[in-house]
Amino acid sequence: YRAKGRKVVMSRVRYDTFLVLHCADEPEEVEGVALWSCSEMCKNYFGRYENIDGRIILGMYHMNEGETFAESLMHAEEALAYADESGARYEIYNKSMDYPKVTPVYDDESDNSDGDRIFTYDSRFLSFAVAMLANAKDINSSLDVLIQRIGWQFALNRVMVSIFEKSHYARVTNMYVKGEGVITENLPVNNLRDWDNFFKVFDSNGCMKIKDIENSKLSDRDKEYYRSHKIRSVVNYLLYDNEQLIGYVAFGAERPIDKWSTTNINTLVQLSRIIAIFASKRRSNEENEQRYAELSIDPLTGLYIYPAFITAAKKALYSYNP
Repeated sequence: YRAKGRKVVMSRVRYDTFLVLHCADEPEEVEGVALWSCSEMCKNYFGRYENIDGRIILGMYHMNEGETFAESLMHAEEALAYADESGARYEIYNKSMDYPKVTPVYDDESDNSDGDRIFTYDSRFLSFAVAMLANAKDINSSLDVLIQRIGWQFALNRVMVSIFEKSHYARVTNMYVKGEGVITENLPVNNLRDWDNFFKVFDSNGCMKIKDIENSKLSDRDKEYYRSHKIRSVVNYLLYDNEQLIGYVAFGAERPIDKWSTTNINTLVQLSRIIAIFASKRRSNEENEQRYAELSIDPLTGLYIYPAFITAAKKALYSYNP
């Protein structure tokens, strides 16, 4: 939406929360634009499957002269929280309403007054990740969304989930690249022999942290790989399924890692464990599907047995989109 002569300032606040300031003469004009935008965005879903509906909610507040910016944002958040709890598409702040109290989403959580805590992490972002896992109907799409949010949250150039396959290969199953978004096609299969001492750079906790690629002990060949992807620092975590090594997740950034807060590093540790659960669940689903496929085929003719044919036909008809 671009309006001539109108001042519109847009910003991403945190996670999936966005802030829009719209200067207009009439409150109804702002409300109309907001509802139209909400309706248009709900029509679009960018992912691997098209039968997923997006939910967008709006919290609106008309700022009055003399009010502080912080007060206005708080009122908008209260309206947003009320709309979320009530299941409404939007809520326009009304001072006569008894809204639920909220913690300002625009607070800087990195400024933690409890400096003596050894292990701190972003609990709200982790809650978002766990909620995605608990409600995931399709593991790949859920992982795509999660790694994209991780990339946005930590300003990463690249987030990549790789699963080990037979011999010395790692198949990339999910990848986010800054400026390109989530990559779903032509994902690479990497030969671990192209890396020098791949596993030796992980510590006993299954973590590899390189603060600055240029000042590291990596080989020239490995450094060139990171340079080609504009990665200055990297954090990799090994993924396990019941103590069995199944893959790794890589987080790459343009800036030196020593500038990251302890909270961010600890959050990435917890996110890696959540991603491991996703990957494990996906692997289990794939094994079950393969086993089901084997049981669904007549060994003599190579054709579907009748019950499996009915299931496959229904699935094909459901997905048919002329």
